[in-house]
Amino acid sequence: MISWARQGQQIAQRQQRETAVHDLQNAQARALYELGQWEAATEKYTHLLTRIPTDIYSLPLALALLGLAMIAAERGEAKQAIVLYEQLQALLDETISPEMHANVLSGLAGVYLDLAQWERALELYQQVYTVRQQQENWSGVGVAHNNIGLIYAQQGKLKLALAQFEEALALYERMENRPMLATTLTNIANTLLDHGEWDKALTYSTKALAIHREIYNELGIINTLMQIGSVHAERTQWESAQTYFQQASERAQQIGYAMCDLFLARIWVFFRKKHCLAHI
Repeated sequence: MISWARQGQQIAQRQQRETAVHDLQNAQARALYELGQWEAATEKYTHLLTRIPTDIYSLPLALALLGLAMIAAERGEAKQAIVLYEQLQALLDETISPEMHANVLSGLAGVYLDLAQWERALELYQQVYTVRQQQENWSGVGVAHNNIGLIYAQQGKLKLALAQFEEALALYERMENRPMLATTLTNIANTLLDHGEWDKALTYSTKALAIHREIYNELGIINTLMQIGSVHAERTQWESAQTYFQQASERAQQIGYAMCDLFLARIWVFFRKKHCLAHI
């Protein structure tokens, strides 16, 4: 007869094996998601949900629901994404897993941001900010500042937006986080560009470009070149705009960034219509 101790040991070993399998399936699904293979990732996550209890919180369940919610959001299936995020939120003990709590809040906020429901998105990002501060996750605090700033920018609240971005800048400068510093500078430039502050926008774009070059961020370089080109186009400095757009296009071709030329074509069409030009 097997002793109670032996039975307990066998149960624990079985649970460890199951957890390892679930972790592997989640990792495989996440890799498929990162590769843009959403159908395959969805199948993996959905299959995993048939193998684990879905009425009590567990990390494998949380990761599967989070993955499915992210895929739904990427596909533009906002209602489904909200259902999945809220299902996970209802199960979540935020005191046990503050990181997952922040991820869920941030994911939900992103969906409402895409739906242009600014107030709801703002409320959620402010909650993310609070959680990140409690965690002393300063990089996450900076991301929250950026996201809140982007919402204020969408609402036309320039001063509030810039104040949030400046908070993020100060954090990233102290942390010497060059990639996020460049991202924040780009957000400031975009906001100023949208409000017709072209000289200031150009200053921040130029700073962002220098950092992207310093850290060899090729996509960042391409996008910032397009941003600087847009500033010159807004000022009807067509030759300068053409120079920056051409540099962006050439770099994009070198790395196979096919979307760049599509964006550039749309930009030119926009400026032609805006300035009533038949040809640029």
